[in-house]
Formats: sequence, C-alpha cells, structure tokens
Amino acid sequence: MTSQLGRLVELVNRLQAACALAGDNSVEGQQSDLPGLWEALPQIVAIGGQSAGKSSVLEAVVGRDFLPRGSGICTRRPLVLQLLQAPKEARETATFLHQKGKVHDITESAEVLREEIEKETDRSLGPGKAVSAEPIMLTIRSPKVPNLTVRWSERTSLRRTDTSSPFQLVDMPGITKIATDNQPQSIVRELEDMSRAYIRPKNVIILAVSPANADIATSDAMRLVREFDPQGERTIGVLTKLDLMDKGTDAREVLEGRSLFLRHGWVGVVNRSQADINSRADIKAARDKERAFFKSRADYAHLATGTDVMVTQLSKQLEKAIRRAVPEIQAFIASSCRQLEAELRASGGDVPTDRGGRLHAVLTLLDAFDRAFEALLEGGRGGGERVRAVFETALPASFKALPFNNVFSLRAVKDVIETADGIQPHLLAPELGMRRLIRDGVALLRAPASNVVDSVHAILCDAVEAALADVCKSHPELQRFTALRSALGSTANASLEKHREEARKTVTTLVDMESSYFTASFFRDAQAQAAAQQLAGELGGTPAPAEDGPPAAAGVKNLLSRRPAEPEFSPEIEAHLRRVSGTVSAYVASVVASLKASVPKAVVHVQVLQAKKTLLSPLYQEVGGVSDEQLQQLLGEDQAAVERRASVAQRLALLRKAREEINLAMA
Repeated sequence: MTSQLGRLVELVNRLQAACALAGDNSVEGQQSDLPGLWEALPQIVAIGGQSAGKSSVLEAVVGRDFLPRGSGICTRRPLVLQLLQAPKEARETATFLHQKGKVHDITESAEVLREEIEKETDRSLGPGKAVSAEPIMLTIRSPKVPNLTVRWSERTSLRRTDTSSPFQLVDMPGITKIATDNQPQSIVRELEDMSRAYIRPKNVIILAVSPANADIATSDAMRLVREFDPQGERTIGVLTKLDLMDKGTDAREVLEGRSLFLRHGWVGVVNRSQADINSRADIKAARDKERAFFKSRADYAHLATGTDVMVTQLSKQLEKAIRRAVPEIQAFIASSCRQLEAELRASGGDVPTDRGGRLHAVLTLLDAFDRAFEALLEGGRGGGERVRAVFETALPASFKALPFNNVFSLRAVKDVIETADGIQPHLLAPELGMRRLIRDGVALLRAPASNVVDSVHAILCDAVEAALADVCKSHPELQRFTALRSALGSTANASLEKHREEARKTVTTLVDMESSYFTASFFRDAQAQAAAQQLAGELGGTPAPAEDGPPAAAGVKNLLSRRPAEPEFSPEIEAHLRRVSGTVSAYVASVVASLKASVPKAVVHVQVLQAKKTLLSPLYQEVGGVSDEQLQQLLGEDQAAVERRASVAQRLALLRKAREEINLAMA
C-alpha cells in the first residue's frame, strides 16, 4: 500500500521536474517577480569546496561512478538527482529531463551519464561562459539507491507500512577561492552566489561537505552555512577524508558536537581514494572499506558514522521537511494563483487570429475610445467645463483687456479722420474716418477670437489623452497593442488639428464680416437718440449726456474709460472728437457683444461637435480596407508584454497543475 507521504515525495519530484521545464529554478526565482514554486519545495542541496570530496559522497549514495571528473570545476551546473529504489531484480536505468523520456540502461556502466552531463553542460553554457545556475534533472531507478522509509504513527488511519519513495538531492558546483588561468575572474563570485541562491529557501536541507584534514571552521561549506543557517537548524554536516588526517589526530570534537554545533549533527564518511577512482574501483567495495575503517578506529566506534548513517539522517530530515512544507506550499499556490490570474485578466486575452476577430477587436477599441472621449466632453470632467470656462470667462476677459483707449483716444481719432477725409471737410460726420476707426477697433478682436480656438484645441488634446488612459483601464488590451494605440492617438490629434484650422477660419471670418459691412441703423438710432436728448435739454428737460459722446444704441455701452479733458484742443473740437470717439466705441462694443455669442457657437459647431462626430473617421475608413497583415500589425504587441503574458500563463499553468497534484496526493 502506497503511503500518503510516499505520494507526496513523488509529488515533490514531479513538481521539481515541472519547475525546471518552466524555467522556475532557484536563481530564476530571484531574477523574476513571478511567484516561484521551486523555492517552496523541500530538497537536499549539497555544497562544498572543489576538493572537499562532495562528488565521491554523492556517488557513494547513488552507488555508481557517474559524475564528471578532472581538474578544476567538474560540476558546472546544478544536478538535481531523483533516486528511486527499484526491486532487487530490476535493471538500473536513468533518464534526463532534457532528453524527453529517453531511458539509459546503466546496469553495466554509468559512463553514459557522465558523458551526457558534460554534453548538456557544454550545450547550455556556450562560448565564454564557465558555469550556469540552470539545473540538469536526472532520475536514476536502481536497487542500489537509498529509499525514503516512511514510518506512520498509531494516530494515522493507515496501517503501519514501509514504503519505498524517491530520494532527492541537488549537487552544486564546487566552490573555489581562486580562478585558474582558463577561468574568468568572476567565477569565484558566481559559484558562491549560485550556492547561496539554492540554499537560501527555508525548506532546503543543507548537506555541508567539508574535508576533515583541513580547517573545518573556515571551510567553504561552513562559511555559507553560517550565513544562511546560523543556528544550524537545517544543516547536516558531512566530514570527508577522515582517513587522510595526520596520525595522532581525529575529528571527535566535531563529530561529537563539541565544536561547530549543528542541530542535526555531523556524520563522518570515508570516500574512495584517488587511486580507487583512477582504477574505477567498485563503489560497493569502497563502502565495505569504509565500514572496516570505522570499526578499526576505537575513537570513532561509539559514533554513528558512514554513508549509510548519512543517508538515513537525510531521509529523516527530508521526511520532516515535506510534512512541514505541504500546508505552506498549498497556501503559497493558492495566493500565487490569485495573483497571476488577476494579472492575466488585466493583460487581456490572446490576440484573435482570424480577420473577423481582429477587425472586431479593433472596432471595439475604437468605439470604446469614442465613448470615453464623448463622456469627457459631456460629463464635464476635464473637458466640458473647461470649454465653458473659455467661453464665459477667458473670452470676455480677453476682450476687456484690449487697448481700445489707444485706438479711440482723441488724438488717434483726430489723426484718423483728418487722414481719411483729406482736404474735404465733412458735412455731418467724418464717415470715412469713422469707418476706419471701427475697422481698427474690430481688428483687435481677431486675436482673442483665434485664442479661443487654440484654448479649446488644447482642451480637446488633453481629452484625447485622458480618453486613451480611460480605455487602457477599461480595455487593458489597448495598452498591449502599441501600434493601434499610436494610430488612434495620431488620428485623433490630426483630426483635432484639422478642426482647429477650420474653426480659426470661421471665427476670423466672423470678425472680418463685422469690418466688411456696418449696421447703419445703429448710427441712425444713435443720432436720433442724441438729437432727442439735445432737444430735451434745450426745452429744459434732461440735459444731453456727458462729453464722451452720444449714448450707444440699444443700451450698448462704449469701450472707453473715463478720461480727463485734453486741453490741447479747443472746447468745440474736443466735444466733436468725443462724440465721434464715443460713437465708434459704442459700435465696436456692440460687435464685441455679438462676438461673445457667435464665437462660442462657431467653435462648438465647427470644432467641438465635429471632434465628437468625426474624430476617428479616417481610422474607421482605413481599418475597413486594410489587409489581414495590416490588421495583424495594428494588433501587434510590445514584445516585453508578449513575453510577460506568456511567462505569467506558463507559471499559472504550473501552479494549477501543482494544486491538482497535491489534491490527488492528499486524497
């Protein structure tokens, strides 16, 4: 009967393989902001210096001579070993994850594994790169490998049983302190950082391998253990080369826990000698030799030593780590799935592949922009109320600020009417001069009217940007489609520029019309009103108005400020000039009043309403006739966004699969 824990251990192995395929490993997890499952998985990571004997320890566990050998760095990529104990009569087989199910029969020799590890390492590193943190996944099924023996307590509903389950560990490249001639200087830091990345997660059991014939306290493995596990709570120490210590010395203080304390203790092992390795001595014979060594040493006889003890200790700690980690992994997967699902929704779905789907996607986004732009103008926020403020506040203020006093001063009036009438004296009024004065006054109105057009244009441009931002929020896919977003913005701004020029022509025409034809009834009414007031004054009624001239017709006030008398003129001439100045000023004031109403109407009709109706018309027409390739280009995405969405989808699929696997294992 397969135990629940056995299923969970197998699950961890499968998840490790899935993580490797998905690019979720220890180093990648630190370089990406995607939630990484790898670091949540319990595993045993073996670290140590290049000469510590780590490879020999691992080969003793596997029971096969299969790791790369030679001078310098032999292991250049992390090797994730998954060991499955097969029945005694079964043949030994091995599979690499990168070979997609190819099975190697290693019953006679494991040399094929060493060759494939070296080839795969060379393929992935490429020129100029000495090491890589990307793991190689290797599964070995053999009667020789250890099993994780699961012992169930009386509290479980399952009967007590011993079940073979996978045993897993990660072999890291050996740490070095000095780069050799053919190695980059950065390799020392790269190797240490790689080991740091793999032992940092709290669910990792650290197998710290140190040679007994060197200063253990300063060994490479213990230096990293003090950095990441200062209390020694998840580290198992392994002392190698006990048989090479100087005569009269031993490692009892360390093995007995009296120095360099680790909660799970130290285990002493004796590996094959270099001569044994060179002669390809049988590993089983080496294990027998190891047992004989410890039996022959009275100073070690009372201690639990040897490779078998180390394997048992590792199995026990791996079992505890898996039991402890499963609830944490479940919680991590649940929260990570929610996070990734939200990001995937926000990034939008896949791009349609058929013409109809692409055309629908484009038109949907254009319509969304039209509605967002119209809402800004109709709803007021950032659009409509700003346009109204231009009409009701800015335009009247700009008219009021015009220098009418300079145009209609008595000196200016005298110069204009004298120049206009020449040597001919005017009979009733200086008509030519008054016409010129009115044209000069009306000419001042062109700039404020044109400025209204520019102000509204700026508001409409801001509304385009705001509408784009609103659509990107409501339709996140527009953020991805950079080409369409660019085309939408450029089309809208080109339309606004066209409407601005049309509006400018319209309001300029309105002003010019006022200079082209004068309303004669205004002057007749003004003259009649002045005559009536004069007569009333002569008959003893209400006196004539003040010296600024006749009253304006229809209640329109003139544009002149009250001024002191100008003594260089005789009283008669000054009174005459003031009447002319007041009359033309009042007429221009009536033009100002008319433009205050007509300019906003023209701007709204030609500029604002046309923007609402036809802002994207050129793009709508263009989209209807483009080719499939052009449609695809419009829906082209920023490459970074494409890669991000693919990464999120891949990681989400990994986590969902992990959730299903865990639910099955826990059932």
